[in-house]
Amino acid sequence: MRNLIVYSSRKGSSKKLAELLAEKLAGDTTLANVKDKPSLENFDNVILGGAVLAGEIKGGMRQFTESNIETLKHKKIALFVCCLDNNAENIKNYFVKSYPQILIDQSVASECLGGAYDPQKENFLMRFILKLMKSKTGEFFKLENLDKIADKLKN
Repeated sequence: MRNLIVYSSRKGSSKKLAELLAEKLAGDTTLANVKDKPSLENFDNVILGGAVLAGEIKGGMRQFTESNIETLKHKKIALFVCCLDNNAENIKNYFVKSYPQILIDQSVASECLGGAYDPQKENFLMRFILKLMKSKTGEFFKLENLDKIADKLKN
């Protein structure tokens, strides 16, 4: 089984979570930044995810999925978002804004993997916004959701 994890990462947390997920998957796994526009052809499973900013994954994830939709329709798909939000309705909306509905419907797993906040890595505006949101400093990864994705892709 060949897996491809395509991620979009602002400050490194999504990449770190993609790497942790890769360790849990059966078979050969390749990681690729969405900015590199990886080919999907030689993979059985495609896992897509990234960091949420202003309600959606940035870095071209939506454009990548839309331009590869015909190929993705024939793959086993799993999706993830990385964010500090714990509100289920908000998280659902992040998926809707970040991925075409057909992929959401087709996916075997759609999980929030948590996130991290390091004020040292943010600019003034982001620090201000995150302070208003009362974001806590640190890593808040939902490692159990990595297992959920890995288990769903096994079956």
